[in-house]
Amino acid sequence: MQPTPTPTATVRPTQTYSVAGTINGFPAEGRLVLAMLEEALITLAFDCRDHVPQLAALAKRFADRQPDLADLCLIRMSELHPRHSVITVDREDFRVYRRNKREAIPLICPPDA
Repeated sequence: MQPTPTPTATVRPTQTYSVAGTINGFPAEGRLVLAMLEEALITLAFDCRDHVPQLAALAKRFADRQPDLADLCLIRMSELHPRHSVITVDREDFRVYRRNKREAIPLICPPDA
């Protein structure tokens, strides 16, 4: 994996899923995510409420893949910040998703097993 610049931006749904999942399943990792938020290594750079029409359009466009809110927010963030890659383990869906209707989204994914 490539090193990421700091601070790294995230969206609320993604940050919430990450913290909830790691706190419940892996306490040390959950504490690490919270510490990263406290130290401003991760920032919440997106508010869904400001992008509801665009998120709804993305949900309609990709309805066959049934994207969750976190995916929709990451696609939208990629449209807003085109120089940045999306870090995800969801390679299968994000290779299908497109920003600005036709552009592939640059991804950083863990190596295939």
